[in-house]
Amino acid sequence: MPTCKLCLEDAEKLMESHFIPKATYKRVRDSNSRNPSPLLMSMKGEHQTSRQAVRELLCEQCEQRFHSRGEDWTLRHAAHDANSFPLREILQEHTCYAPTPDLGYFACVEVPSVDVEALAYFALSIIWRASVTNWTIDGLEINPLDLGREYNEAFRRYLLGNTQFPENVALFFSVSSLDPVLLLATFPQTRNWGDYRSHFFSIPGMSFTV
Repeated sequence: MPTCKLCLEDAEKLMESHFIPKATYKRVRDSNSRNPSPLLMSMKGEHQTSRQAVRELLCEQCEQRFHSRGEDWTLRHAAHDANSFPLREILQEHTCYAPTPDLGYFACVEVPSVDVEALAYFALSIIWRASVTNWTIDGLEINPLDLGREYNEAFRRYLLGNTQFPENVALFFSVSSLDPVLLLATFPQTRNWGDYRSHFFSIPGMSFTV
């Protein structure tokens, strides 16, 4: 029997999991174009495709856990189109602290309607997915990120609900101020800074760095 990558339990069937949520692909389509399929860009070039990065990864219970604890809230508040961005609309009703002319930040404790736990869970779930297996989209292979055994297990236990947010891990989350919003998404990438590594990706209107 196949084994779920998250709970490590055998399952009669693994679900077809998406690398980045299915709803993301819909939002980066151009409905006004004769070919509305998203533009896939890589080091090998660029082309339009309707295909998505999916593979059998999780049991049904863990797949639903990812939805309920992170994806559902995050995607409801991400940019839906160029002119609809629920999370930014919420933030604009609160005080923005601006240390520089081109950078502002919000204190999450002052914005109770923002589900910080959901954003954190969503971010780590995407980075973890990128680390446990390779993914392919339209013939393009995406190699796994290297979190290291210690962090890989810490992420897994957190996502499973057995521990709190992992120690020695920080999350930086940003919201686009562009108007209209650029509707793009990126698969997770890694940058090595010597003393630490950062893993980052984006969905429409939002960017995450772990």
